[in-house]
Amino acid sequence: MKYTGAMMKSRSGFTIVELLIVIVVIAILATISVVAYNGVQSRADATKVTSDLKAVNDALQVYYAEKGVYPSSSGQWYGYTGGYQTTSYVPGLAPSYIDALPQPRNKTAAFEYIYYSNGTDYKLIAHDGGGGTSSGFAKICPSMPASMKDPSRSCWAAGYWSQGGASF
Repeated sequence: MKYTGAMMKSRSGFTIVELLIVIVVIAILATISVVAYNGVQSRADATKVTSDLKAVNDALQVYYAEKGVYPSSSGQWYGYTGGYQTTSYVPGLAPSYIDALPQPRNKTAAFEYIYYSNGTDYKLIAHDGGGGTSSGFAKICPSMPASMKDPSRSCWAAGYWSQGGASF
């Protein structure tokens, strides 16, 4: 071969097609990560709500065993809602029967833990005050145990209740 003096061009770098493929792969991985995180977050929130309500329900049962009645809510719903209502949503329960009443992690005004009792029956629920349309309970409802879903409130409340309190 004869040398002509022209230098051979070396090819380096990426083509546009290669860059686009890498960007698409990164976008797909990011989407999968976000979807997986949201699912884990909803299950974690549902687990916290379930655990909180079980602890309060257990304390209610001890209270009932000792006194023969449930703490009365004087004919009204008591609740912890977004930090602006009472943190003593079950009157007389804390600190004698439970150290402190748990508070919902979701601090939206629509998401709340509420309690109602006439002394004989009770209902203790996590409740979406927006009727299932707020960003609170509606997101975690599918992860809640079926046995805890409130029959009176479709998929925007779950918790514990006595037989007579089911219709509250």
